[in-house]
Amino acid sequence: MARSSGTTAKLVAGALALLAFLSLMPTPSRAGDSRIIVGGGTGPEVTSGGHRVHPQERTKVIVTDPRTKVIVTDPRTRVIVAPRTYYYVPSYVPPVYPRWMPGYWTYQWVPQVSTSYAYVPGFYTAEGVWVESHYQPKMIQTGYYQQPVWVEGYWAR
Repeated sequence: MARSSGTTAKLVAGALALLAFLSLMPTPSRAGDSRIIVGGGTGPEVTSGGHRVHPQERTKVIVTDPRTKVIVTDPRTRVIVAPRTYYYVPSYVPPVYPRWMPGYWTYQWVPQVSTSYAYVPGFYTAEGVWVESHYQPKMIQTGYYQQPVWVEGYWAR
């Protein structure tokens, strides 16, 4: 079933009117943990922490404890919520110098070498002297190994 354009317009207008009405009603607002209720009444009245106060016209209410509940019944009253100030001091303890650093074990890499003999064939030198063939010793690196090392303690600055 199709609705007429007049019915749709009435529904939209009704929804907008309902929203406008709800937005004008006094509602509780939250600021941190404070509960502040502003609404109309017979006269200005402020309730704070169980104490009822009747301030003069155009009053300003300052809330410094966020745990309190403040009810203001006069819309002309300004409510200012001032948050509680907290100071945090870091617990830094500077090191005492000089201090003793104890000794410890560590490892260091040590190259491993061995001796090998290479065959050198006979040859003539630049002066024309004949050198017989022979085996000549040669150092070659065959890898590494880790050797434990003790590091002595020391005074740090």
